Amino acid sequence: METESQVQSYVKKFLPQLMEKYCDLKKIDKIYQANEHINDIVLTMSQNIIKTQQNHETLKVIIYI
Repeated sequence: METESQVQSYVKKFLPQLMEKYCDLKKIDKIYQANEHINDIVLTMSQNIIKTQQNHETLKVIIYI
């Protein structure tokens, strides 16, 4: 049987690691991870569309000059 002080020492030793691991949804929740991945893809696609539109505008200016 563990004494209270032994249990407290285990808690102090291991609890921060467990909290760090399991309080971050990115590390344990597959749906959250998938949603974050989709958000990253959407952001990248949006940035690429904006850059394409800017390039198109630049080319229109160059062609008309």
